[in-house]
This record gives sequence, structure tokens and C-alpha cells, in this order.
Amino acid sequence: MGRYTADPSITPSERFTPNGEPANAVKVTVQKSGSLFFAGSFMDKPMVSASGIAYSSSAATFSIGSRLASLDGGLLNGLLNALLGTNVSLSVMDYRALVDARIDVLSFLDGLATELDLTAATYDDVLDTTVTVGQIIEVMADITGSGDLTASAALKKILNGNPSAKLTIPLRSIIEVGTLGAVRVGTKPSGMTAMFDAMQMLTASAALANGEHQVAVSLGVNVPGLASVGVHLAIGEPEQKTPFMTIGERGEIVHTAQTRLLIEAKVGGEGLLAGVTIRLPIYVELAYADARLTSISCPSGTPDNAKVTVSAKPGVAQLWIANVPAANLANFVSSPVNGSATVVNALGIKVNASAHVAATNVKATDLSFSHNDIKNLTVKSVSTGNLLETAVSSLLGELDLSVELGPLNLGLGGTITALLGKTLSAVAAPLDSLVYNLLLALGIKIGEVDVRVHGVACQRAVLVQ
Repeated sequence: MGRYTADPSITPSERFTPNGEPANAVKVTVQKSGSLFFAGSFMDKPMVSASGIAYSSSAATFSIGSRLASLDGGLLNGLLNALLGTNVSLSVMDYRALVDARIDVLSFLDGLATELDLTAATYDDVLDTTVTVGQIIEVMADITGSGDLTASAALKKILNGNPSAKLTIPLRSIIEVGTLGAVRVGTKPSGMTAMFDAMQMLTASAALANGEHQVAVSLGVNVPGLASVGVHLAIGEPEQKTPFMTIGERGEIVHTAQTRLLIEAKVGGEGLLAGVTIRLPIYVELAYADARLTSISCPSGTPDNAKVTVSAKPGVAQLWIANVPAANLANFVSSPVNGSATVVNALGIKVNASAHVAATNVKATDLSFSHNDIKNLTVKSVSTGNLLETAVSSLLGELDLSVELGPLNLGLGGTITALLGKTLSAVAAPLDSLVYNLLLALGIKIGEVDVRVHGVACQRAVLVQ
């Protein structure tokens, strides 16, 4: 048993590695004594040997990341404009078209090869390049232009908004194609379907191109109960620079990126706090989630009854109400949390607040995908044991308030604490919705990870040597 590498650039004698992992080949050697008909009286019988290598390769396309279920045009416009440096306004219909637009991975790389003027190149050559987000958008617009005119028009509208030329990204940080990398561009092999949706690629490339930079998001929407809301976002590099989507064999891994989100909400007070603005900073930090391809089973040698198993693990999620300087978000070496936050400072009243909750019970769980699951692009999820379904509400439930009154302390500390609790509880639900939808637009959830298998290729065993 061992591993056979079907790469024409490697000499045939070196393509098989005994005990190589993941195993995909068997080498059999047979030896026996030969027969001598005329020289048997004075020569030993020679040893005759023959060897052969049987090779069978199975591969699957899988990705990590949540697909948008509902669409908020204002929120998505604010997020994309912040990430791309544009000022574009797309409609909900435009975003729906981008979510529904399916683009073949290899056709996408073919288009990029043309865009980059790469000739006689392999897919590995294309993946080794660094491209601008604008080039990614242009290629997707060209591909969708042959079938999905709404999606193509939406992409061209974004392109006409002149995305920042500084937004560059190494292609391998978003896509890998495994052994198909050795294939010449334009000679797509049969048997493997690998599709992504245009919205998934757009947000992933835009977010990662901002690598460890903090951006301010102008929402363009009103959040019920809030006087105003500011959003700051920072995206770290994925662990080991692995992509969100890959074509590969057993052992391949995909990751989400580390994400930091700071929401600075302002709420009008009531009662004794009428006319006072309450400041509520909510900080969300999500660690890497990952998924590993653990097995591909093809009992009949065809995809019709194939089964793919992926082991997925959500990232640790933590939320704070605390003092978090927005300028420190992009420093992923240290925590930006810096003590309690001052939520009220007016009329001789000062209130400091702090809270912390976490979804830390993370463990890998196997997800099994049948042929029908793969055909229907079924999404399967793994969540932490203590999933924070209502993250902000859970956070406010842990709120610790410290009230400082001026010289006219009339024993109102308890009343002020009660008023603050009532006021903030009223805005918990809309803030939960805001946090959920912002993160979902980036393909991530708090304490949960979504996985899809896009395709599987099963190759029957063949003699290669």
C-alpha cells in the first residue's frame, strides 16, 4: 500500500511512495524461478519478477461557511462598501441573484488565467498568483454573463464602483484544487463538479483582502430602539492560510478566518435618565472554525452511491461588554479588551458596565454526506454544547453595573440600575439580529459551523505501471 502521484512532471519510477498517506495505490511484485531447457546442467535457474501498480483516486469538493438565508440590502451594502472601498447600492434582488449564481471553480480559474495573461499554465500556476478583488469580480461577471444576467449586472455595478486596487489576495487563501493543480488550464477533467456561489466568493475575497485591517461599516439601516449604531470589523488570516473551499482527497482541511466585531450602540434613556444617552459597546470575537475531509467511500466506483465524511469543529466564540478601542481590533496578537466600559456619564451620574459570555465547548463531529446530500448541496452543521442562540441577551444577563453618583447621592443607585436593565433589555433582540446578520453575511455564525460537499469523483482502479 502507498500513494501514487499522477503527475507527468515526475519520472514514472518515483510516482509511487510506499506507505504514503493518504493511500491510493497498491504495488504488487511477483517473483518465481525461471526454467532452463538447455543450460540447466551448468547454470542456476534465474529469478524472474514482474510488478504492477494499481491506482484508484477519489476526491471531493467541500467548503466551510454559512449561506445567507435572508437578505438585508442596507446591511449588505454597508458591509461590502466598507470592505471594498466603494459606494454602491445593490437591491435585495441583486443580492439574491449573487447568492443563486453558480460558478464552476475550474472555469473561474480559466477566466483568471486569461485575465492575468498566463499561457500554457497549469491550475497551480494560476493559484500561485496574487490578484485584486476587482479581477475576481470581473471574471465572475464575465462567467455569469452567459446565463445569469442579473448577477452579472450586479457584479458589474460593484466593479464600476472602483473597488480599491490595494485589495489583493493570494488565490490559494480562498481556493485549492489538490491534484488537479497539475492539469493544464482549459483542459478540465471529467467527473468532478466544483461550484461556488458568487456571493460566497465576493464576501470571502473582500474580507480576506482586508487581512488584519480594521474597517468601519456604515449600515445604512435603522435598528429599532437605537439612537445610533457604529460597527467596526477586523478579519484575521485563516489558520495556516487554508482556503474556505477545496477540491481534495482525505486529509484536506478548510478554515474560516478569525473575526472581531465591535458594535457601539447608543440608546436614549428614560425616567431619571431621560435625555441621557446610554452607550453600549458589544465586542464579539470568533476563533477559527475548521473542517477536515476524513473519508470518501465509492462502493461501486461511481458517485451514485458515494458517501463523504467531513469532521467539523466550530470556533470558540466570546462576547464582552467592555472598553474596546476600535483602533486595537486589527492587532490579533493581543486582546483589545481594556477594562469595563462607561455606559453613562452625565448629570453627575457615572455608570460602568462589564459582562462576558463564551461558547467554548468545541469538539470535532463527523458529518456524513450521501449522494443525495451532495446533489442537493445540503448544508450540515456542528454547534458548541452551549450555543449562544441569543448572544446579546445572554450577555446582558451577565451584566455587572457599577453606579457612581455625585455629591447629591440620594440613594438612587438601585433605581438607576433597574432603569438601565429595563432599557437595555428592550434593545437586546434587535442587537441580536444585527450581530447575527452581520456575521452571517461573512459566512460565519456564533458557536456554529456549516459545511457543504459540492461534488465527489470516484475513479475505478486502473493499472498505471
